[in-house]
Amino acid sequence: MQARLENFLDGCGAAGIREVELRVPKLQEAHYHLSPKEIRTMLDRNGIQVTAINSLEDFGLVPDENLSILRREVETIAVYCESCSCSLVVAPVARWFDPNPDRQWLTSMTARRLRIIADILRQYGIEVGLEPIAYDCFTVWTLEHASEIIDSSGADNVSIVADVYNLARGESTIDSMRRLGSRISMIHVNDAPHTRFEHMDLVHDREFPGDGVLEPQKWVSAAIEGGFHGPLSIEIFPKTVWEMEKYEALELCKRKCRQFEDVLR
Repeated sequence: MQARLENFLDGCGAAGIREVELRVPKLQEAHYHLSPKEIRTMLDRNGIQVTAINSLEDFGLVPDENLSILRREVETIAVYCESCSCSLVVAPVARWFDPNPDRQWLTSMTARRLRIIADILRQYGIEVGLEPIAYDCFTVWTLEHASEIIDSSGADNVSIVADVYNLARGESTIDSMRRLGSRISMIHVNDAPHTRFEHMDLVHDREFPGDGVLEPQKWVSAAIEGGFHGPLSIEIFPKTVWEMEKYEALELCKRKCRQFEDVLR
């Protein structure tokens, strides 16, 4: 659903949705005409908690000469977090277009950049959620590689944000969800119509959890067995949902969330 922040929050309140993940562009737009106090008032009026802000994009390979830009961006996102009392920022791994990237260099570079953003956000009591993305143009595909980068960074306020669609598309396994469950702070739950991922669009070919073939409940259950106790966030982008009237879209999302929770029980 595409809507201004205030319309989205009022819609969530009317639909009985009490936890949300907010996008950085929407918060940026809102801060041009709403004060932090007004944003907090909207959240309180609708009984909503912001579980994560999504996202700090392409941080991992920022050149040394541009680190001041990265730092300013992180400071700005920290302000957004403070305005809505959020303590988790999702940080997807960077895109890279070299067909033969050097894994050791990518790991080291991403770890150093991760430490920079983690140190800034720690001052605000904010955690970084590193999200692997399993597409050719991204640098980190698996939970194991994300965990390796976190270890290399030495930062103590970094976790993993796991996305079922990306995990299934990449080389992560349900066993890896179990092994690394305690490192995962949030899971994006979604599904796919089939597993011929090379024929699917990165954004639009995602289904509600349970409507496809990926069996997301198995991935989530494995993470819980491994110590995961964070929120689940539906992350889908089909145009059919985006084009719905906002209350219809939010009611559908709430219903799908409840159906998935029932499967997990």
